[in-house]
Amino acid sequence: MEGRIDYKRLSELTKPTRYGYYSGADIMAICERAQIIALQSGRKVINMNDLEKASKKARPSISVMSVRACERFGDIYRPKSEENRREDKLFYTA
Repeated sequence: MEGRIDYKRLSELTKPTRYGYYSGADIMAICERAQIIALQSGRKVINMNDLEKASKKARPSISVMSVRACERFGDIYRPKSEENRREDKLFYTA
């Protein structure tokens, strides 16, 4: 990486959108795209501008509906009390 890494800006580039959420693979694809942009510009090292350009073409692959379904699943199957947690632990370790 050339120059300083702006971690706040990096997190803004991959924050959830109305299209969905970015996965680790999506973020890796952005980095790979940034690497191609740098190589096409005659550089071997990426910079923040390359990451910003690459992120403009990226779309998140995890839909909002998928995230909501996982949250509902957790609400249904997550133990509600300490007593339930102990019972679940006994059930799953047996």
